[in-house]
This record gives sequence, structure tokens and C-alpha cells, in this order.
Amino acid sequence: SKWVIEQPDGDSKGVAVKSAHFGSYLSYNGESFVMEDSIDKCTLWDISSAHQQKYYLSSVCHDKRIGYDNSKDSIYCSGKRNEWEAWQINSEGDGLVSFKSCVDGGKYLICTNGGKLKASHEWNGEAMWKLEYSPHGGIFIISRNHDWHLSCDGQRLDISPSKGIGQTWILEPIMPSTISMDQITMYSSIGAATVALSVAMPFAIMGIIG
Repeated sequence: SKWVIEQPDGDSKGVAVKSAHFGSYLSYNGESFVMEDSIDKCTLWDISSAHQQKYYLSSVCHDKRIGYDNSKDSIYCSGKRNEWEAWQINSEGDGLVSFKSCVDGGKYLICTNGGKLKASHEWNGEAMWKLEYSPHGGIFIISRNHDWHLSCDGQRLDISPSKGIGQTWILEPIMPSTISMDQITMYSSIGAATVALSVAMPFAIMGIIG
């Protein structure tokens, strides 16, 4: 089934989940899930990310990921999708984000004052990035300090003043392999739902892309 996410009018919090086929809205009456013809407080949902804002940062042009090698303390270009290529994206306000490695003791992806890509435990201006839509089917990841773009040539990672397909990235959500019935029951009991959507980015990230 296909679903459409709608923002309700006024100051209502949450979103409405509408069936694309039937035009009715998903609701929960305290005992079971039902469909309603109009939006009310029972059809409003808090959309939570099942992937906890964890992503692979994938080059559109070369199908390569940004990885972090904890043993060598280095950023590298990878063709794999493992823990070492996983990053958690945090919204830092003012349209900025940071990327934190999901490896134990994870460090932030930074662009140093010398224009080099490194990883650091320090959360400062070097760890701040801007996201902008790219005409090549993804996003640009831009260093706040340098206003240069994260770049991949298929072999190595760099930053560049160019704005082409080599600087275009996709954020691939890392979804959990399974969601148990106990988890679904827990979400229902507290009046919230996690809706699995086939989208490239959740609302929290879409809202800060320039």
C-alpha cells in the first residue's frame, strides 16, 4: 500500500497518514488501528525515525561510502556498507548538521582549517556542515568554514569548490532488520507510531536542506 503524509492546518502537532488509494486517514482509537474520513486528533502521528538518524553517505557518481577507520584514525573511501561506513546525523541549528561516526567512541567528520578531512572528538565549527539539493539527484555536503563541497573521485575523498556530480551524495537510511511485535505493541500503547516509509530522508533532515 502507498501512503501520503499530510501536514494538518493550524497549529496541530504531528502529521496525518493518508491512504493514497482510499483517501482515508490512519487512526488509532485506543484499541485498534482504523481508517477515518477526516483529520482529527486521533489521526495525528508523531513520525519517529526507525534508523535513529543513522546513514551511509554514498557518492552518486561512484557508489562509494565515507568510512572511518578507528585503528588508523583516518577517513577513507569505501565500496562497502558496514559499521565503519555508518554515520549519525545531528541537527545543530541554523541549518547546520554534524556527522558522527557510529564506530565505538565515534568521532565527528571535520574539515580542518587546512582543508583536510579528518575525524575528531571535538564538536566545533570544523564539524559543521550545510546540506543543499544537487541538480544531479542528491545533495551537496558543504563545509561551513570553507564553503567547499565534500567530493569523491572514486578512489579518495576531498573537499572541492566545484558543484558537480562528483560532489553529489545520497543519505542512505540504515534501517533495523526487524521490528518485533512487542515493539509495535509498545508504540501503540503510548499513542505513537513508527511508520516505515520508502523515502531518502526523514522530515528532520529534509527541513534543513537549503
